Amino acid sequence: MALQKSGVVLVAQDYEDFVRKLGMAEKGLQEFEQQTEKTAKTAGRTSSDFRDLGLAMGAVAAVGTGLGLKMAQTASRAEELGVILQVTAQNAAYFAEEEANAALALGDETAAAEANARAAELNADAVEAQVQAVKQLGITTGVSSQTVAQLIRYNLDWKKSTDLARLAQDAATFAAQDSSEAVEGLIHGITTLNPRVLRTYGILVSLEQEYAKFAEANNRLVTDLTATEKQQIAFQAVLAQAPAIAGAYEAAMTTASKQVRSLSRDTTELAEEFGEF
Repeated sequence: MALQKSGVVLVAQDYEDFVRKLGMAEKGLQEFEQQTEKTAKTAGRTSSDFRDLGLAMGAVAAVGTGLGLKMAQTASRAEELGVILQVTAQNAAYFAEEEANAALALGDETAAAEANARAAELNADAVEAQVQAVKQLGITTGVSSQTVAQLIRYNLDWKKSTDLARLAQDAATFAAQDSSEAVEGLIHGITTLNPRVLRTYGILVSLEQEYAKFAEANNRLVTDLTATEKQQIAFQAVLAQAPAIAGAYEAAMTTASKQVRSLSRDTTELAEEFGEF
């Protein structure tokens, strides 16, 4: 199953050539500064007058070089996360197909059908559509790809990534973060089964109680639950807390501090789309 390329396409395909050209530009301005010395003598002006101009333009070149490199690195990272998402989805689909084959070999047609359905869902269009849907909720391109990839990797319901992103918008206000940082933090809290991390985002949930409720409903013992099952339980419990903190995002957007934090997302997104034309 071939997945189409996801993420931004960096214009500076040859990164070394990109850096070389920026270096040439900086070298040119250094030569300009040297020329000002000669010009100063010819014009009868003090060399410091012209040197100040040269230094000023040199400073601009340094800032421009650093900014260009930072934007290139950010865009490259966003593209890398898109590739990681492709590989993660491909692997998940492969293992689902293998699970289906094993179930058929055991004569369990129901389990085989469920596994095949999971594999079919992990197609290029569906995965990319989910990334774009998360991005529309104010999450950067790179984090959108990473969010879907992480949910797939941990065998969580990746089709609910938009639900997690919506929750992150409100949760971000409790942690004084932007939404992209919050969604990463929530995934960390869920996958590590850490209530303390989740409380940072206003999510007050007792995972032990949630495990006990699940075990009772499914005639299981808590001690028999696997790490994957506990992560799935934690994921559902976190999403269920959405109504408790709903509205925090809209209220916070009226404050200057939240608007400044949101600006960082826009800046990152600009850098990630540096090569998308």
